Amino acid sequence: MLYSKKLEDFLKKPLIEIIVFLLITISIIIAISSIIIQNSMLESLNFIFCVIFWVELSIRFFSVKSKKEYFLNYIIDWIAVIPWEMLFTNVQGLNLTYMRLLRLPRVIRVMRFFTFIRSSLGEKFSYFLKKQLEKSFAKQILMLLVFILILVISFGSLFTLMNIQFEQGNPFWFSILTIFGPDSLYTIQNESYTIKIISLILTTTGIIIFNGILIAIVVSKIQQILDSIKEGRGKVFENNHFIILGWNNLVQYIFNELEIYCQTEKEKVKVVVLTENQLEDIRELSKRYRLLDVILRSGEPYKSSTLMELAIEKARTILIFCDNSIEGGDLNYIHDSFIIKSYVTIHSIFKGKKMPSIIANFMDYNNSKYIKYFKDKETMFFNDNYFSAKFLSLLCLNPTFYHIFQELLSYEGNEFHFYTNKKLVGKKFGEVILVYNNSIPIGVIRDKKAIMIPDSDFIIGENDKIITLAENYKSIDINYPYKIESNSMINVKEISDINNLKKVAIIGVNNRLPFVIEEFSKIDTNIDIFSIMEEDEFNEWFNINCEGIISEEDRKLIKYNQCIFNLEEDIIDKIKLKDYDKIIILADEEGFKESDSTKIDSDTLFKLLKIININKNVFPDVNVKLISEIVDPESEDVINKIPSSSFNYVIGTLVISKILNMALINNEIIEVFNQLIQKGGVDIVTGEIISENIDMDFKSFTISFYNKEKKIPLGILRENNVILNPRFNEKIKKGDKIIYLEKSKYEISV
Repeated sequence: MLYSKKLEDFLKKPLIEIIVFLLITISIIIAISSIIIQNSMLESLNFIFCVIFWVELSIRFFSVKSKKEYFLNYIIDWIAVIPWEMLFTNVQGLNLTYMRLLRLPRVIRVMRFFTFIRSSLGEKFSYFLKKQLEKSFAKQILMLLVFILILVISFGSLFTLMNIQFEQGNPFWFSILTIFGPDSLYTIQNESYTIKIISLILTTTGIIIFNGILIAIVVSKIQQILDSIKEGRGKVFENNHFIILGWNNLVQYIFNELEIYCQTEKEKVKVVVLTENQLEDIRELSKRYRLLDVILRSGEPYKSSTLMELAIEKARTILIFCDNSIEGGDLNYIHDSFIIKSYVTIHSIFKGKKMPSIIANFMDYNNSKYIKYFKDKETMFFNDNYFSAKFLSLLCLNPTFYHIFQELLSYEGNEFHFYTNKKLVGKKFGEVILVYNNSIPIGVIRDKKAIMIPDSDFIIGENDKIITLAENYKSIDINYPYKIESNSMINVKEISDINNLKKVAIIGVNNRLPFVIEEFSKIDTNIDIFSIMEEDEFNEWFNINCEGIISEEDRKLIKYNQCIFNLEEDIIDKIKLKDYDKIIILADEEGFKESDSTKIDSDTLFKLLKIININKNVFPDVNVKLISEIVDPESEDVINKIPSSSFNYVIGTLVISKILNMALINNEIIEVFNQLIQKGGVDIVTGEIISENIDMDFKSFTISFYNKEKKIPLGILRENNVILNPRFNEKIKKGDKIIYLEKSKYEISV
């Protein structure tokens, strides 16, 4: 049988089909032109195409199994490619123009091509073409230019064969101008209708291609770029930038603090935020900042390809959060698994190379143990519940600490900096404390550890950083050598509520409660806890969340009581106000698991107001000291307006955002605040001056106080105003209280 499967497969290839289609199209144009115009060149081209199609149709004969089917399908094609006018050239009286009309059935072959397009093979070819076009903008333009080139060559050649002369120049230049605009049509009004019609066809095709397809491709590309920007796609080209992986309610307050840092330190800061959602909300938020440059990207932070797009190897600090949109039964588990996956991915990218500083924010700090064995020395594990709880407990001891930390935790006013100077290497810390002007050295960072209030003979190493309280980094100044002799001393007596804090009431249950209990257990304070939870439910929660934090011995200090706070009678019956030195109202997140921060704060507000009302109307002789926790800073305006001199509040969100902001700049600050914000390591103390004769400036007092008491002053409490890091020549006045650091007698928790 005269049949070849290879030939059949060859002719069905998309490339062969498209070549045949283009040849047929060109031959039709030439055939129509030869009918209209008598030209020997056109006749020669027509004969060449006839030969090409004889070969092509003959090959097809061997690619079809059924010869009957072949003749039925291709008989008209054969008729169209036979040069009939040549066969009847010698026949007298025969009009060869009419014989040339037999070339027109070639149009049927074009129609067959469109049938091919609708076939499965055609669909495959269409898919292949679309896939190529989708790959890149360059391929779209290239294919369009190729098509335009074919048109220019085809019509330019046609005009050349027709021996047409145009005002614009040669026929090919005329074809180009006609494709890109209709203006050239106005220059051929004296040409024949044939030329006008051919030019009109070319112009119409050009308008469709140039004004239609080309503009559509360009607009599509622009839209693609805009969509990419909107969806947060694309590579980041930054250096020494901060990266925040994930988004929660802390980030916007970190932005606020970073903006302040930019203002006070005169430094431009760039932050790249990677989140899986909420891009529009973050984009609107980022418009508020004038100095802070926020760059948004979307994606999963536990994918290497996504992280590499963020220029992670050039980052200054990476903060790992978890998107607050996650849902599930055990949020701690889901959140911390997100943190672990992200950290493992980052660690795998660097593969032993130097990593940037990383802060991983765990909800349950115990979960950090699973990656501690390969934790990089530049990595800090962080728990926001821990720090906010410690700060809340600290305020129970001394409400003044709130104003002290407001300044220490912000780049407004004075804050801690890490200062290095080659002149100080090899010097003793006792000498170092002499040479600082307008700033106060309080310790040293060595191998990522904070050594607070070192001994006077402690030698400063080459890689040590001096922890310095200063207005900003540029204001730090040393004057070496600097000598001061002072035998005089101002005696200071500590002011503390520790001995008076025998029993406290805690209202509400959340993840910060274990750390609050831990802090009070250091000073053997009895704790009564009140919540709407049933006792069995609370005990189950306590066993899970306090494991490894509260010892069995310390648990003896705790008593739990269920209290329904809807009725004041129940509060009066359960909570005996006169029995407590302090009452803490926590945001009862366990009692209101399904509520958002606004509803939780509303519940806290009502509990606070009810206790204040009971105090004033039922027990007016009892002086109740209240400290309330706030989850959402938006509630601060309302809480702050409550008229009660015995009430203080803490916004844990702001405290944590301030610490994290400073940790972004230098994560070693966490080591410092881990000691300052709780009892242990070193403690911040306020003391009352008991000396009768006061004649000393703050610099002289600092040196004397350190040399004789091994304590370092931070500032002055004057008429209830906190003045940290006073000018070195500031005179201490009678009535001033001293804010200072001393080594703690309590064990620090981590």
